[in-house]
Amino acid sequence: MEAAHLHSTVRHWLSAVRLSADARLPPERELAKKFSVSRAELRKVLAVLEAEGQIQRHVGRGTFVVRPPEDPRPDSEDIAARTSPLAAMQARRVVEPELARLAALSATSAQFIEMRKLCSEMRRAPTWDAYAELDWRFHNLIAEATGNVLLVEIQRLLNGVRRFVVWGNLVKRAEGPPSDYHSFGEHEEIVDAIQSRDSDRAMRAMLSHLGGTQSQLIDFQSLRESHAAV
Repeated sequence: MEAAHLHSTVRHWLSAVRLSADARLPPERELAKKFSVSRAELRKVLAVLEAEGQIQRHVGRGTFVVRPPEDPRPDSEDIAARTSPLAAMQARRVVEPELARLAALSATSAQFIEMRKLCSEMRRAPTWDAYAELDWRFHNLIAEATGNVLLVEIQRLLNGVRRFVVWGNLVKRAEGPPSDYHSFGEHEEIVDAIQSRDSDRAMRAMLSHLGGTQSQLIDFQSLRESHAAV
């Protein structure tokens, strides 16, 4: 398993099992067997998780989940309440093209497959809500493909905010996305560029995609303002 993919897999497992704070993880040999990697590879991932403050390792006692801080960081909904739709799009245009560029350099074969799968599922989404969930996963996956933990967390926050403040302000004239919805082809172009390891093309493709979304947002706001003026 490639290092970035292993790191992502262990992080997701740690969240999914929902171990209580201060709970002890299984022994290293069991975890290594579970993830089909050597103990040396596993220890590298555990070292990163320990540096992030997610776990603590004690010689002779084992590895424990760290209790989360009592003063939690602000969540997406808190920040969204103080963010305008256009400000959210500005942030996306700063961050996401670079994520696409880095993903082209680091994405794994498994991540290519998952990106293609999400693109296919988005084309078949029966409702806008179903599409929004797939779209959210798609953009987070691009961040995960960079292999950079800090960028993954930044994108998750950004993606959460834009679901609150951008998605509800886009023009949607049907129950679900039409077959010619602009984002379908734009997403596929991003994946094509990432899979081709063409970092500049991936960055341009993401910029183009975000430009289309911002145009939709501006159209909606203009429509709303014209109705308010009547």
